[in-house]
Amino acid sequence: MVRQYDFHKEFSEYLTVTKPKEELPPLFKEVFVARYAERVKDFKGDDLRKEQECERLIKEKREVAIKGVQGIFPDLTVKEMLTDYERRIIIAQNAMKETTHKELELTPVLNKGFELIRTLETGWQEALPERKPKLQKLIFPEGLTYQYKGFSNSRLCLCFALINDFEKLPSTNVSLTGFPPRGLTGSIY
Repeated sequence: MVRQYDFHKEFSEYLTVTKPKEELPPLFKEVFVARYAERVKDFKGDDLRKEQECERLIKEKREVAIKGVQGIFPDLTVKEMLTDYERRIIIAQNAMKETTHKELELTPVLNKGFELIRTLETGWQEALPERKPKLQKLIFPEGLTYQYKGFSNSRLCLCFALINDFEKLPSTNVSLTGFPPRGLTGSIY
């Protein structure tokens, strides 16, 4: 049996050594923000392509309607073509609505996250008992095993793991293109 106070104190100490080192989050933030800016450009390009596709379909639909009025296409063919264009336009408009990307203001979100990381053990100590399991699950998604005077099975959540992986890089002068997929080794791509 372990006293609850001792268990929580030991877990708090474990968080202190588990969390990323103080100097890593700011470096990670620089890389993350730069990579996000690149992705925003990609998203905006995707959004523009979808908008252009929708405009192209509307223009083609008008042309079919004009050719129908001019008698170039038979009425039945025009009706079928217009129905098909309407269906494709609705699909394109729905795709635009579903995937329109709004640029996020990352700095406040990252700063709040890094403040949480920096004060993690204090947050654990001050957390209400019903919140502690949630906090633990956020940090250790697969849970932890406790053997008297020690924790194990401590696979970290992705954000901690990425920041800690950043420490393992041979240099902090890295390409701003991102990190390799989790579980792969090698240099940044």
